[in-house]
Amino acid sequence: MARNAAPPAAPRGLGPRIAAWLALGIDPAEVSPDTLRRIRVLSGATFLLIAQGVFSVVEFWLLGLRTGVLAVACAAGLALGNLALLRRTRDARQAAHIALVILTGLLLVGATLTGGIEAAYFSWFYALPVAAAVTLDVRGVLLWLGLTLALTLGFWSLPFTGVDLTSHVPASLRYTQVLVDRAMVLIGLTAIGVSFVTGQRRAERDLARANLELERESAYLRLLMHAAVSANQATSLDEALRDCAKSVCHAMSWSAGHVYAVNEQGVLVSSRIVVSGDASLGPLVDLTTQLTFAPGEGLPGRALARRKPVAVEADDLETDRARAELARGLGLRAGFAVPVLSHGEVVAVVEFASRELLPQDERFEPVLSLVGAQLGRAAERAALEERLRQVQKVEAIAQLAAGLAHEINNPMAYVRANLNLLRADWDALRKELEGQGDSLRAARLAECDDLLAESAEGVDRTIAIVRDVRDLARGADTPDEPVDLEEVVDTALRESAAQAGPGVRLERRRGDVPPVPGSAGRLRQVVVNLVVNAIHATGSAGSVRVATERRGRHALLVVEDDGPGISPEVRARLFEPFFTTKPVGQGTGLGLYVCSEIVRSHGGEIRVDSEPGRGSRFEVRLPLSRGTHSEA
Repeated sequence: MARNAAPPAAPRGLGPRIAAWLALGIDPAEVSPDTLRRIRVLSGATFLLIAQGVFSVVEFWLLGLRTGVLAVACAAGLALGNLALLRRTRDARQAAHIALVILTGLLLVGATLTGGIEAAYFSWFYALPVAAAVTLDVRGVLLWLGLTLALTLGFWSLPFTGVDLTSHVPASLRYTQVLVDRAMVLIGLTAIGVSFVTGQRRAERDLARANLELERESAYLRLLMHAAVSANQATSLDEALRDCAKSVCHAMSWSAGHVYAVNEQGVLVSSRIVVSGDASLGPLVDLTTQLTFAPGEGLPGRALARRKPVAVEADDLETDRARAELARGLGLRAGFAVPVLSHGEVVAVVEFASRELLPQDERFEPVLSLVGAQLGRAAERAALEERLRQVQKVEAIAQLAAGLAHEINNPMAYVRANLNLLRADWDALRKELEGQGDSLRAARLAECDDLLAESAEGVDRTIAIVRDVRDLARGADTPDEPVDLEEVVDTALRESAAQAGPGVRLERRRGDVPPVPGSAGRLRQVVVNLVVNAIHATGSAGSVRVATERRGRHALLVVEDDGPGISPEVRARLFEPFFTTKPVGQGTGLGLYVCSEIVRSHGGEIRVDSEPGRGSRFEVRLPLSRGTHSEA
């Protein structure tokens, strides 16, 4: 739906008010500059001639020429009506011809009353070509010049046709009337000239202003073009920021640009990307690269907090007075900060400094906002490319894992077959030895039974893990076997208990959950990863709570810990491949990623709720049937 156009702002100052008055209130955007100039000249000349008509009225009244007084009054009324018509039609040429016709009629009456061509009043006719010259084109001037010559010849030929115009001016006043008429003609011509010159000067100023706006618009277009090129061609976000800062400084003739990055604590720190062609700004650059700004602090911090561009003049450059005083001492008069947004979040702030005042243009801030948006797209593209590299890395590792799984699976099959044979032989040998009735030997036999059972279970688990790795790498479908989630959790806790220190308590709460479809081995891997992470987060003392329950058509697994919690920045990247907060050599960053992939392959979802200082809570929702989707 289209919006109603806002009314134009009232002009400020005497000059703009007079210009708007002479333009008859016509919006400059509605007519061409040349038409607006003609309207101003025509209205100005009309008002000046009407003002001079007052003297003509006085003159005719004193001379006793009542017909002349009436003619001047009628001409003034018609002239005002012509301006009203001009305001409605915006046709300056038509209005100029009408005005000249009105003036010609008035002059014909005056010349007839004062004696025709021999009277001084007749010199008013010479104003017609001049008036045409300032309001019409060459064709119009020639037309009115021809009409003026025709009128002159007509009045000159009247005596030869027997028509003798006699002056109605008393003989005693004719000498004075000649002086007054010639003076008024000069004043009238001067008024027309002043109106023309004033309109011309106004047109020149408007043209200069239009040229300035055109140059500024061209600078804005170059600025946006350079920003787009920098954002699209740069191989990294830092390169895009550096190139764009350089382009902005060049396009806007600004002295320096500096890029701040947002760290994990949400504070702006210098990225060491500085663009400056002015060596005298070195002390300011050195100081700036050492500063940090929290949201709302200083010019960059305000742009970070408001999430939109912020401009300040030299007197309000900073809340940091030391930097502000140094900037003013170096001749800087203004600053501007542009936030760079990626997916709605500020990832960087670009700050500029200028020795000139910022342009007073309503388009200035939106253009710089578009520059920030362009850089934001560069940040999004860089993040997407990094994510693509991570996916490619995961794919390569998955292929390697599939190959290793295949190589491991064959020898493990030999081991399992040999263990089965060994178990059969051992059962026969154990029966023979048990018949001898030695209690000490019986205890050692039971111990060997347990060792064989644990070895067989370890081999089966290894084969299951290898199978899961191979299936995950190949994207195999998750089996729909019924899995006892309670048993899976109990087994995973027994496997993870060795990781817990003496001060860590493992708490288990059962919820009588029905079987879920899927793979017991894969789900056990999820639980082990979550419990081991919780144990590591708890440290040397605390508790890890593992609970299962049924919630509607889903099974819910909850793993909670008393650890230090997770910051929002880290929480947003927890399930990215290869992202880890552990020291080098202690974590690969694949654990939670694999967990999320396994849960997703089971039709479920995994959530995390954590804040610094409040521990962490991981929830795994699994559907009780394959046709059930995870709850919101």
